[in-house]
Amino acid sequence: MNEKIEKALNDLSPFVSLSLLSLIRNIVKEYRAGKTAEGAFHDICSLLNVNPKDVRGSGRKPYLFNARVFITVVLRKIFGLSFIKIGWMINRDHATCIYYLKAFDERKGRKDYKQFNEDYEKIKEKYDV
Repeated sequence: MNEKIEKALNDLSPFVSLSLLSLIRNIVKEYRAGKTAEGAFHDICSLLNVNPKDVRGSGRKPYLFNARVFITVVLRKIFGLSFIKIGWMINRDHATCIYYLKAFDERKGRKDYKQFNEDYEKIKEKYDV
């Protein structure tokens, strides 16, 4: 970790709990490693050959639905984001994000959702969800 950041965190230590300090250190490490929620959003769009602008748009095509589902799953299970924050990232409300998580559980492994499961294999390789 950068010496300036480490010094700033040490200066904070008398004022914040150890768990909060640990959380901040982990966030800084993940940010430096390129593992941010926004980075994951763009990475998933890239893996699925989907334009991020379209994911945030109003389109209802199956490939956009799949992308939104996988983005929701990764951001929730890997990054621990709230449904409100995920919804903000993909321009949907929190209830839609809850629906995406349920749709993921329902469609995963079913033979009648071939494209969904092909996309899921791509995501699973990278994010292990």
